[in-house]
Amino acid sequence: MSGYSQESTLVKGKGYIGYAFNKEHFVFMSIDNQKERYTPTKEDVIRIEKTLKDSIGSVLKKQRYSNISINRNRLKKYNRQYVGFITNNGDVVIWINLLKSKEIDDVELSKDIVTVSDGGEKYWSIFINITKNTLYGVRINGIS
Repeated sequence: MSGYSQESTLVKGKGYIGYAFNKEHFVFMSIDNQKERYTPTKEDVIRIEKTLKDSIGSVLKKQRYSNISINRNRLKKYNRQYVGFITNNGDVVIWINLLKSKEIDDVELSKDIVTVSDGGEKYWSIFINITKNTLYGVRINGIS
C-alpha cells in the first residue's frame, strides 16, 4: 500500500481502487451513535469490498432504487474514499464515497473527501457496519 498523503492510504484490489482516510482527517459528517473516528485497514477494505459486491443489489432494491444502473458488475468503474467510525456500542462503520468521474484526479481523491451536489448515480455513497457485516444508508446524488 502506498498513498499521496499521510491523511489517506491508497488501497487497490481486484475490481476496486480508493483511499482510506486516517481517523485524524477532518470530515464534515458524523454517524448516529458515534463514539470516535477509525482508520480503515487494508483488511477492512477487502472485507468491505466483498460485502459491497455481494449485497449491493439487495440493498438498492430494499431502498427502492430499482431504476438505476448501479450493480455488482459496475462497481469497478467507481473510485472510492473510505472513512471510518466507531459507535458507542463498539461497532466499526465505514462510509464509502463512490465517484465515477474522469475529472477528479488521484491527488484530489487522496487529499480530501470529494463532495458533489448532483450527478445522479455517478456519485453515491453507502455505509457498511463491518462488525455486523451489513450495508445501509445508500445515498445517490440528485435522487431522492
